Amino acid sequence: MYERGLRGETRPFLARSRQTLALALTLLGLGFPRVATSQERMAPPLLLGGETTVLPRPIPLDPRLPRGELRTEAAAQERARSPERALLLHSSHYPLSVSAPDRARAQRALALLEEAFARFWLAEGAAPRRAPLHWHLSEDQTDILPEVQTLRLPSFGFDRARAICEGGAPYQAAAETCVAEGLLLGVAPATARSIARGYSHYRRATDPRVSAHEPPHEALKSAPYLALVTREPRSFSSRSSSLFFAALAARAGASARDTSFIALGLTATRTAPGALRWDAEPDVLDVLRRSLGTDRESYARFFNRLAIARFVPTEGLDVVRELQGDLAAPAWSIEVSSLPRNLSLKDPLAPTGSVAIELKSSSPIDSPLALRLDCESPVTYVWSVLRLGPNGELQSQFPIPYRETSSRYEERFEPQGAHRLFLVGTNLGGVDLDHPYDPDHSPHEAHGCSVYLTRAP
Repeated sequence: MYERGLRGETRPFLARSRQTLALALTLLGLGFPRVATSQERMAPPLLLGGETTVLPRPIPLDPRLPRGELRTEAAAQERARSPERALLLHSSHYPLSVSAPDRARAQRALALLEEAFARFWLAEGAAPRRAPLHWHLSEDQTDILPEVQTLRLPSFGFDRARAICEGGAPYQAAAETCVAEGLLLGVAPATARSIARGYSHYRRATDPRVSAHEPPHEALKSAPYLALVTREPRSFSSRSSSLFFAALAARAGASARDTSFIALGLTATRTAPGALRWDAEPDVLDVLRRSLGTDRESYARFFNRLAIARFVPTEGLDVVRELQGDLAAPAWSIEVSSLPRNLSLKDPLAPTGSVAIELKSSSPIDSPLALRLDCESPVTYVWSVLRLGPNGELQSQFPIPYRETSSRYEERFEPQGAHRLFLVGTNLGGVDLDHPYDPDHSPHEAHGCSVYLTRAP
C-alpha cells in the first residue's frame, strides 16, 4: 500500500506483513532494493547536528483542477436499499446480492454474478470482500454493461467503498464487468471510471475461461494519437487503458497474473467526508513512477515500449496487438529516396498517445540518416528508431536519448541494412518535472510535432 506522508510525500509501508509488500513489488518486476552498507547507514554525530530528514517541497496545484470522479453516494444508497417493487436475492455462498423486477431475471443475474465472482476473485486465492457487491437491474435498461457506483464505507484513513452495479442486462459480460469493476472500486474507489472499465476489459480479454469477448474498438488502431490513460468519459477511453494494463503485466513478468489490481490497489487515497469528488491522489501513474524509482527515463521507456508494440510485432507484448485488433498504421509512410523531407503530424498527440513514421526502401538501407524533431512544449516526449527486416520483423532499435526538459531532438543514426525504418514517439504529458501527467486533470491538451529527415553526410 501507499500512504500520504508529510507535505504530500508518497512512500511505501508494510500494510499487513513484509510478505505482502514483497509480493506487490515482485509483481511490479522490481523486488526489494539493495541493503545499504553500514557506512551508508551511519548518521552524522550528534554534535554535528545528528541525522536530518529532507522533506520534498510541496507542489502547489490549482484547487479548481478536477482531482477525481464525482461521488455517487446518494444514487448508490438509493439502490442499496432496493425498491420495494424489486425482487431482492442474496447469494448463500458469496457476499453478493441482486435486485430485479422479476424472479427469473434476478435468479439468472445472481447465478452469473456468482460464477464471475468465483472465476475472477476466489480463483486468485483472495478472501471474500467484507462489503457485499450488489447488482440492480431495471426494466428500462438499454445498455448491456452496467455502470458501477460507489457507496463510501467508514475506514481508518484510506478510502473504501461498497460497489453498486446499476443497470445492464443479465448476460455473462455484464456480470463479469460488475465483478471486476466492483471489486476494484471497493478498494480503490477514487479510480477514474474509464480506467476501471479498461481494467475489467483487460481482465476479460486475457482470461482464457471467458468464452465471449468484445470486439476491439476501431479507434485503438486507427487513432493511436489519442490518450491511453485518461479520466475522460469516452467509449474509446474505457478500452484504451487496457493496453496500459497489458504493458504493466508484461513489465512484471508472466507470473504476475493480477498485477493491474495490485497497482490500482496501491493508490491509497484519502478523501474528505464531505468532498464533492474523490481525491484521486496518488493515481496509478504515481504508483508506476514511484515503483520505477527516481529514474524518469525508465518511466518514459515503459510507454515507449508500449507504443512500439502498437505499430510493430514485439516479443512479449502480443496481447497489445490482440487488444488493439491489429497493428496501428503509421501517420506517414515515405520512400528513403524522397529524402530530405519535412513532415508535420496529421493529428496532434494527446498525453500517452503515440505516432509512427515509416521509411521504406526496395533494397537494404545502408547510408546513415539524420533527423530533427520539433514538438510543442512544455511536455516531454520519448522516441525510438526501429530497424525492420524484409518481412517486417523487428531486428533492432535505436533509442533516441531521452531529455527531461526539452521537446527538440537532433540525432544521426545508422540503418544497418534495414529494409524499413520506424520512428515511434509518445507524448508523456505533464507541465514540468514537478507536475507530471495526471490522468484526472482533464480535458487534456494535445501537442503537434514536425519531423525533418535527411541523409547524413
